[in-house]
Amino acid sequence: FQLIFAVCSVLIYPVGVPLFLLHELWKLRERLDPKAPSEEERVALRIEDVELRKCLVAQVFAKYRPRYWWYEIYNMLRRLALTSMVLGCRTLAQTTVFVVAVSILTLVIERESEPFQNPFLSAFTYCMHWQIVLFVQFQLLLDAQMTSSAGAVMISILLLFTNLLMVVVVAIDTRTTKYRKDLAKKGSAFVLATTVLEESGVAPAMRRTLYRQSSSGRFDAADNPMYAAGAGVTTERVGAGGHELPEAEVEVKVDGADAANAPPAEKRSLDSPPLGTL
Repeated sequence: FQLIFAVCSVLIYPVGVPLFLLHELWKLRERLDPKAPSEEERVALRIEDVELRKCLVAQVFAKYRPRYWWYEIYNMLRRLALTSMVLGCRTLAQTTVFVVAVSILTLVIERESEPFQNPFLSAFTYCMHWQIVLFVQFQLLLDAQMTSSAGAVMISILLLFTNLLMVVVVAIDTRTTKYRKDLAKKGSAFVLATTVLEESGVAPAMRRTLYRQSSSGRFDAADNPMYAAGAGVTTERVGAGGHELPEAEVEVKVDGADAANAPPAEKRSLDSPPLGTL
């Protein structure tokens, strides 16, 4: 009876459940990882998919990035390898080699893949993998009888502080990386908006207006970033140095593709009458 129960248990959980999930997820793989230029767009398409929200296995892939829709199945196999499959080892040496190999391999996979959408969840899981490696190392020290009872306590305290320091370092690094990625996204949005303005002709018109306002003496063009920013437009202050000179002039240089839309390069006095508006 025990043998029959064991065989049925193996067929249901270690074999049956992963195969069932793989079968269900494989049918939805095109929806789980839709075709889109960026990962953010793929996640958005997956969230908007009505069929996926009705799927019974939705919770299996919801926390993972689109390309790692299969990662929960891998996690099941990893847990089985570190628990049930270890029982197949007959000696302590075989058990140690097997556990060390699996723990280090899964640690590298977790670090390189970062499968979770939430970066802090990926960092937490990464720390948990390190806990397994450190635990195996501690057991090796005890089995080798390299320490006494007092030495074992000291090693335990040292590993505790090592774990805490590792968690702090990983958390800080994850927060810094997320901050830099957010800045990069904002910078990409700024570049896109600038490109749209340039192609639509709005930016050249703004620069011509600012040029005329600077010639009327309403503000200093050399200190205006909106005037100086843009394709091929630079300003040079004549008589600069912080002093208001009666003959102070601003020289505007235009080059590149915007030369056709901008006024000709010339020197005008800041005290000259305005040229009008667009």
